[in-house]
Amino acid sequence: MKTLSEFYQGDIVLLSLIIGIFGSFVTLNLHDRITSSKSSKRKTWILLASFSMGLTVWSVHFIGMLAFSLPIAVDYKVGIVLLSIIPAIAASAIGFYTLHKRQMKPLTIGVSGILIGLAIVAMHYLGMKAMEVTASISYSPSLVLSSIMIAAVVSYVALYIFYEFNKKKKLSYKLMSSIVMGLGIASMHYTGMKAANFCVPNSFAFNNEQFDQPLSLILLIFFMVGLLFIFFLTVSVFDQQTAMRLAYYDDLTDLPNRRKLQVTADSYLAEEQKTIVLIMLDIDNFMWINETFGFMNGNLLMKAFSHRLELLVPTDGLLSRVEGNKFTILFVEKYTEQEAIEKAMNLLKRLSDPFTIQKHPVTVTVSAGISFAPAHGGTFEQLNAAAEKALYFAKSNGKNQIVRYNPAIHDNEKERQIAMSFREALQNNEFYLCYQPKYNVKEKRIISAEVLVRWNSPLFGFVSPAVFIPIAEKNGFITELTEWILNEACRQMKEWRNCNHPLEKIAVNISAPMFLSNVLHQTVTDTLKKYDLDSKHLELEITETSIMENLDAAVSVIERLKEDRISIALDDFGTGVSSLTYLKKLPIHALKIDKSFIDDINTSPEGRALVQMIINLGKLFRLHIVAEGVETEEQLHTLVSLNCDEIQGYFISKPLQAHELSEFLQAFRVG
Repeated sequence: MKTLSEFYQGDIVLLSLIIGIFGSFVTLNLHDRITSSKSSKRKTWILLASFSMGLTVWSVHFIGMLAFSLPIAVDYKVGIVLLSIIPAIAASAIGFYTLHKRQMKPLTIGVSGILIGLAIVAMHYLGMKAMEVTASISYSPSLVLSSIMIAAVVSYVALYIFYEFNKKKKLSYKLMSSIVMGLGIASMHYTGMKAANFCVPNSFAFNNEQFDQPLSLILLIFFMVGLLFIFFLTVSVFDQQTAMRLAYYDDLTDLPNRRKLQVTADSYLAEEQKTIVLIMLDIDNFMWINETFGFMNGNLLMKAFSHRLELLVPTDGLLSRVEGNKFTILFVEKYTEQEAIEKAMNLLKRLSDPFTIQKHPVTVTVSAGISFAPAHGGTFEQLNAAAEKALYFAKSNGKNQIVRYNPAIHDNEKERQIAMSFREALQNNEFYLCYQPKYNVKEKRIISAEVLVRWNSPLFGFVSPAVFIPIAEKNGFITELTEWILNEACRQMKEWRNCNHPLEKIAVNISAPMFLSNVLHQTVTDTLKKYDLDSKHLELEITETSIMENLDAAVSVIERLKEDRISIALDDFGTGVSSLTYLKKLPIHALKIDKSFIDDINTSPEGRALVQMIINLGKLFRLHIVAEGVETEEQLHTLVSLNCDEIQGYFISKPLQAHELSEFLQAFRVG
């Protein structure tokens, strides 16, 4: 028997490498969506990523086959060629499923790598089975074994890259990972091809004819590679649409959220002489409904309520869910004031009809506040605040009614009602804490979170901290509230530390009156002792305003806290009128750049330069730099390039309750 000599066309080999790298890049992008999506949608993204990775491996293999030439005619069984893509997709699915299980261990990655390697080898040799040649094919056992080992190692490395990529989302790291994976896939293929020996009888007659690759295979490969490109473009568009929807729509109801409402309202308010109506609705006693029927049924009611509202609101009105059980309806140039009030009254009447939840009738009442532009303000914030004040008045005076905003009555009434409810709210545990994660750029992980207080009042619904904290300060409740926050935050932190929770530090905001009081140091140290919590796990955030009221007193307070190893961060830096002298005197350890600066970092050269200056200034004083309000990947990359230490904002995560934070950190660590 005579062994045939084979050769490869270098340009097509290069093409197979490029396709391998490109396909790996596409798959990494899809994998990023797996890690950032909710668990209910992960299966869809895993399926898409598996298809992308499988198609990439398949394309590299058969483009490599196009580069492969023999001095005899070669044809392919198209059916087997198509069938061979199944093991590649299945192998990728195994890998992604393994990678996103809750418990990720090196042994799990290793076993999964072997299984995927075997499946990819099966794809390779099934593809070889599709060849139709006059020669007999034999395989070198040592090279076959080598191809299997390479496939397993490449699969393990790919899984490890995916695992590491969860923590390092830089474009440069993604490109490097794609190159490694593309080269690995190609190495596996060409080693497998080297294992094959093509033999013909010694009597075989060669006619020196040049044999072209079968047209059917060429067309099929072009189709598949084209499909990969179309797939990439489609997913990119879908990804952008998904990101946009997440930013502007509510997860539970699919209605526009507060951000979408504000953008829309601002665009109309920018046009003069526009008559705008804002109706704010709130389901009465919704907290009682949740406690009585359970949160799951509460969510079902919320969906049913929003669906009915959608049917009742005309298509030219913007219906939004702004928070909790609070909804808004925006009308532009549609109704007079009297018509709008009558429309709102009709809505309340129709919403009082029973809802069916789990086959049981549930009846709710609704309170509403209504405001008008330009009569009640020329900005969204003014219009929204006016409607909210009218809503509070409606809820505190009998509920189940609509109230038109009247500044003479409602401005003071809202504050009075909140102040009267404050102490009772503390006693009834109406306040709760949320935690907004901070991403440590250097360590590529989340190790701290800011503590944020929230109030879900049975009377007012969700009350914004921007509303109730100034009222608490004005009416002397801030000390009680701060003590409650510190106590609850330290209790939760101790619970987390006892179960080896990955969070290492929590940051609690301290208001100006509390910071300059005589009780802060004692309150903090007593709370730490109560829960036997090391002071390294607690950070206090103070504002420039609280410091500038009395610099010497502020320095004294900070120094006392520092003696107990309690770190201090200066919050909202740049919004006050602090000077370098103040910054030099303060024994703080961290500086937080306000969101207002971050908003302009990629849209204005001056904005970027200003942030760079603040970071350089902080570094000069050996301070840890935290950027607040980061909402886009572009802002993240810019801040990383400017040597910022920590990132906080909706791009990383919204504020989460304790159980949600634990789930998020687990998913962030695994995914």
